[in-house]
Amino acid sequence: MGKQNALGAWQTTRRQALDSLVLARQTIASNHSGHSKGSVPAETAGVVENIDRALYPVLAAEFQGYCRDLHGDAVAAIIAEAQWPTEQIARVSAAAMQDKRGLDRKNPASSVIGDDFRALGLKLWNRVQEEHPEDYPDWRRSLDTLVNIRNAVSHSDRKRLKDFTSKKQLTFAYWQSTRKDLDLLTIAMDSAVRTYLVEIATPPPHIQQKETDHD
Repeated sequence: MGKQNALGAWQTTRRQALDSLVLARQTIASNHSGHSKGSVPAETAGVVENIDRALYPVLAAEFQGYCRDLHGDAVAAIIAEAQWPTEQIARVSAAAMQDKRGLDRKNPASSVIGDDFRALGLKLWNRVQEEHPEDYPDWRRSLDTLVNIRNAVSHSDRKRLKDFTSKKQLTFAYWQSTRKDLDLLTIAMDSAVRTYLVEIATPPPHIQQKETDHD
């Protein structure tokens, strides 16, 4: 198989990108832990905390990339199933399905993701919730919080950052927990999209019967 699908990329190249940052963070944290608190230079005080803060926008960006890839995979599958008079018409149709895609311009907020997939006829979050009723609230909460933290960090919103800090939501531990939730959410999203694509590509029973009769 050639190009990786969205989930495959999330579990390999995107994971490796995040892992490399985690390794760098752990190396720096280890170096700083070797000093007594008073011996750490003033200019490097809080450096680990700053790294932890910077990890959130990166995680949000990688997840946004996953969602955009998943949407692109869905469009490609829909185009492949249809019978197009020419290849050019197929390309134009694919471009139209991705025109004004929110994931190309906005943050990966749950509402943006939902709108983009709804344009393909799929109520993505409804599907995920139906298939994972117990886990979905936590996954959705983690995603929404991640996007809010990403916005606060990117815009240097000190008030909101202070709020997140007071809730212990700017820690490396919370970031790891969020990443774990997104790992599970990506699998659930992939499953929901795959199921939907099979459904829309399968003719209704009465159509199948007519095709059988003609055979």
